[in-house]
Amino acid sequence: MMKQSGSTRFKPFVTVAVVVQSCDQYLVVEEIPVGGQAVTFNQPAGHLESSETITGAAERELLEEPVEITPQDPQIIAGHWFTLDQIKKLNNLRSHLVIECIEDDIKNGSFAAKLVLKPH
Repeated sequence: MMKQSGSTRFKPFVTVAVVVQSCDQYLVVEEIPVGGQAVTFNQPAGHLESSETITGAAERELLEEPVEITPQDPQIIAGHWFTLDQIKKLNNLRSHLVIECIEDDIKNGSFAAKLVLKPH
């Protein structure tokens, strides 16, 4: 909770992560976590900013962490496309949720990007 002008205001701590699949491969980003720890692999992910929707945050994260051009986020080294089996063999995943999110996508299906991201 955060005090603001004499009242208590809820400030959510929300993380968005995006599962991006092409054929049988998934996008993972190679990143340097805050604090300069060892390089890890993660999905395009980040925190919800004020006045931002969940889909807006997902779209922003995808734009900040592109694969083909220089990432906008200085913590991102590169993007890679791996199969789920290759991802499971990585020793330095940022979180076990990387694999869980992909497995949830496989089990439950997903939305096409055109249904989630608004056209510009």
